Amino acid sequence: RLVGSEMCIETAVEDNVIHEGSPRHLVAEYISRTFRVSMRDARQITDWAVEIGEARDLDPLLILAVIGTESSFKPTARSNAGAEGLMQVMTSVHEAKFDAFGGPEAAFDPYANMVVGTDIPVSYTHLRAHETDSYLVCRLLLEKKKKSTIFFIHNQNS
Repeated sequence: RLVGSEMCIETAVEDNVIHEGSPRHLVAEYISRTFRVSMRDARQITDWAVEIGEARDLDPLLILAVIGTESSFKPTARSNAGAEGLMQVMTSVHEAKFDAFGGPEAAFDPYANMVVGTDIPVSYTHLRAHETDSYLVCRLLLEKKKKSTIFFIHNQNS
């Protein structure tokens, strides 16, 4: 289980399955509904965010918030500046980081893009799981959507 005073995702899910009504399911459901992504894809991206977040000591919601803000969960997104994939990685700058995934073409592979994207220092990545303010994460996710509510924010201190 990730540490932190405020969490939306529990990482200890039996058999790594998203159960209906679980925090992961609710996050995936929100992503699917808000960004018009299939539930299957939303679940997979949510699972990867948890896996990658644990490996890098990053809050998975922060990863998902960056994806929502940068690409609206479109794995084939490409900016005019050349940023590609879910996390809008500048592939031309970080080409070597995709070598482990078969080369720069992997920028459009969601998992590869998430792994590489979380390895690139950006203004958000200094926020580690134990420091991340869930409200900041939610604000990032809502930046483009301008909605007033998002999943269930639970403050363990209350």
